[in-house]
Amino acid sequence: MFCQPGYEYFTQQLAHSPYNYLEIGVFNGDSIANLARAFPNLHIYGIDPFVEDGCTTHTTGVERHQHMPQQLENTYNNIKDLPNVLLFEQFSSDFANTLTDATVEAMRVGSVLIDGSHHYEDVIQDVHLAMRLIGPKAGHIVFDDVNLPGVAQAYQEFLSQYAGRYEPVEDLYDYHPGHILAHAILPE
Repeated sequence: MFCQPGYEYFTQQLAHSPYNYLEIGVFNGDSIANLARAFPNLHIYGIDPFVEDGCTTHTTGVERHQHMPQQLENTYNNIKDLPNVLLFEQFSSDFANTLTDATVEAMRVGSVLIDGSHHYEDVIQDVHLAMRLIGPKAGHIVFDDVNLPGVAQAYQEFLSQYAGRYEPVEDLYDYHPGHILAHAILPE
């Protein structure tokens, strides 16, 4: 769902960045659409298979592993007429498996929001995808829903595996500390 603190964080960061933005888990496409309007000279990428992971059934009204047709329709309505948005309607693992070094370089991603599936095996793949896309340059990464066990486990692995590549955490959500966490990524 819409990650307001993450959106606000990236609004500030993208204002000073020559690099593009990737959102893993666009849900209704609100933030990618708003960022595309605010930064028309940047490419705004989104990845989402529009399949319920079981954590948002209260909002989508569909069961785990089922297609989320309303979120797909909402996203396409939100991003229509925005030529700087490119949506990959697929699982992030499928996207990662087809990613080439040339594509990584061409995408020039420097900022990533991880807010897709909330299951550990998916989130850790999203972590590695984000870091591959950011590559050796400076960037930013935001983890949403770190209060959920699968996200928390992947986040802890990020801290361990990428030690030395990030600055101290910024907690972005005053009302629920530890829920939305951001790190500036240091260049190699």
